[in-house]
Amino acid sequence: MGAGLWWAATHPAWGSYDLNEIPLAQALVSAGFVLVALRVSPSLRLLDRIPALGRFVTVLNARAVTVYLWHNVAIYLAAPMVVWWGGYSPTEHLALAVVLTAMAVVTLGWAEDLAARRRIRILPGAPPKPKHARPLLRR
Repeated sequence: MGAGLWWAATHPAWGSYDLNEIPLAQALVSAGFVLVALRVSPSLRLLDRIPALGRFVTVLNARAVTVYLWHNVAIYLAAPMVVWWGGYSPTEHLALAVVLTAMAVVTLGWAEDLAARRRIRILPGAPPKPKHARPLLRR
């Protein structure tokens, strides 16, 4: 990361230190960040204490490819929809993009289960249905 920041400082693009304009610096900083992030192992006890958050992370992990493939399409489609509804608001754009991505996860996510040869589910990670207990024999 230091090498990337040094490169950006010594090779500004058009008088700017914007990493987006200095590809080598951006690559070095990004690679350094990823290497640091791979070493971090946070405790996930919060997921056990808040079941809804744990469920959200489970669904997101199981549908990561669907989110990756469809989130850009959702962002692209959300912009004209927000403008058509009467102006542009970044908050509304983000909210609509999230809703459209969630719709893609629900409607198209099953393809990930099919590709992974798992049991097909609309939303994965649901708690298993309780099996009916056998009735006790009376004597």
